[in-house]
Amino acid sequence: MKWLVFDSDLAGLQFNGPNVADTVIAMTSIGDYQTALIGAEIGDHQEMGQARRDSFSSGRYCVRAAQAELAIPAQEIGRIERAPIWPQGCIGSISHSASVAVAALSTSLTGVGVDIERQGRVTGKIWPKLFTEEETAWLAAAPEFCADLMFSAKEAGYKAIYPLGQRFIGFHEARIELDLARQQFRIKYLGSHPANKLLDAGTGYWHRGQDHVLTIFTLD
Repeated sequence: MKWLVFDSDLAGLQFNGPNVADTVIAMTSIGDYQTALIGAEIGDHQEMGQARRDSFSSGRYCVRAAQAELAIPAQEIGRIERAPIWPQGCIGSISHSASVAVAALSTSLTGVGVDIERQGRVTGKIWPKLFTEEETAWLAAAPEFCADLMFSAKEAGYKAIYPLGQRFIGFHEARIELDLARQQFRIKYLGSHPANKLLDAGTGYWHRGQDHVLTIFTLD
């Protein structure tokens, strides 16, 4: 796995993730990157408000950088209900906070999901909507940042599996098992859709820095 970090202020978010070939993580601060847009992305961008425009173009900028690093011709990333449609031969994921955009792209993995969240967003009052009773009990005695981390882990897992099963997964259909010492996590799928059972075989990695938590989930 190779990192492309285009803002030195974000270096604290880079970490030693899985040893996976032909996989790139690209990251930048949110800004106006509309020159990186191609095809239908340009029209999508024009229909958005300014804040959404910047996060959208920043994510696509990261995708273009990852495509170039993997020697993939620059191709637009379509959308169905805001979910990216990846070109044949690669799989990827995009995420952003209010200040950071990140994209993961791979030509060797079955699935990859990335998510970034600013710490402090997931407050106790919304835990019942996001977490199972078992997860909520664990969080009650865990470090404060773990709620943001657990939410981010669910998002990364969903992004990795959705292109395979193309089925919505509720927050209570996935149980996160965090390994704080090794900075890894696993996901146990609690639902009934066969394709989503692949979540059980994946491995997640996490890091926190620059007031954010960053998660990556991979399916071999």
